[in-house]
Amino acid sequence: MRPTAVAVPDGEGLARWASTIVLLGLASVVYPQAIQRIYAARSGRTLTHSFAIMTFMPLTTTFVVMLIGLAAIPRFEGLGVLEKDTVMPLLLGQWGATGSLAMIAAVVVFLGALAAIMSTADSVLLSLGSVVAVDLMGRPGRAVETTRLGKRVGIAVMVVAVALAWRPQIDLWRLIELKLELLIQCVPAFLLAIHWKKLDARSTLAGLVVGTVFAGGAALLGQKRIAGIHVGVIGLALNLAVVVALAGFAARRRHVSP
Repeated sequence: MRPTAVAVPDGEGLARWASTIVLLGLASVVYPQAIQRIYAARSGRTLTHSFAIMTFMPLTTTFVVMLIGLAAIPRFEGLGVLEKDTVMPLLLGQWGATGSLAMIAAVVVFLGALAAIMSTADSVLLSLGSVVAVDLMGRPGRAVETTRLGKRVGIAVMVVAVALAWRPQIDLWRLIELKLELLIQCVPAFLLAIHWKKLDARSTLAGLVVGTVFAGGAALLGQKRIAGIHVGVIGLALNLAVVVALAGFAARRRHVSP
């Protein structure tokens, strides 16, 4: 039904695939809620066990999502861009219509998907509230007022997010791309900092600003890719160039200083 889906990609198509792999591979490991769980781990052993499980869980979960998409292709033709994001409820509706037992199973699957979504949203909001209250506003981390402030921030963000989601303008995949293109700008602050002791805070912040401004500005102008490469990946390249140049310059200055 879709021969173009299995056709050999051209040069730009290969660049787009490579860019997508880089975007997903790097941005997905700097999720704020995942990093916060590292700090919240009870012990190093607990953290090791958790990460061992998390290494294989995405393979299972994404495989199921891929199968849902493949199952929807022959069943729903002519769906619009935004309508394609509703294929899972449509499939559950068809399944539930086949009998009472199927209806119960469809409801259980729907509740499981909803629970997974809410779990991720909850972690993101808690992490964001903590970042704003503790890191940006300098409140003490263990104070009750800090927790309340973080919750207020989370509630405010949730209200805005619900208002924006009520009338969706872009599809789910584009939202994921935008999220990852911003998240990937945090890669030098975490992955590069682990291996390069000369990296300093000012250089990291400068690179983060340059990469974010480029990726965000391009997205606002409606530019998704350049020669098949995501603007967020190009922004990361600029980010890294600024970080390496400024950190190297700062290291040389410290070396020659009396």
